[in-house]
Amino acid sequence: LLNVYKQIKEAEAKAALEEEKRRQQAELEAFENRLKGRRKKNRKRDEVAVELTLWQKYKYYLLSACTVVVLVFAWYIAHDVA
Repeated sequence: LLNVYKQIKEAEAKAALEEEKRRQQAELEAFENRLKGRRKKNRKRDEVAVELTLWQKYKYYLLSACTVVVLVFAWYIAHDVA
């Protein structure tokens, strides 16, 4: 009778340990899943826009305009003197 009582207690203790292990494993899996869900998405970084200077933007137009002004001025002087 005492031997049967010990076996029942051992079986209950073993069942309680197994249930505790299963519960801890479930908690661990739930925690890992929560961590996986928190991964940061790869977001495109905001690129710093480098603004070009006036000369860099319009140098060909400015050079052309200056050339025309110099040629008109040279033509005016050449025909005024002659």
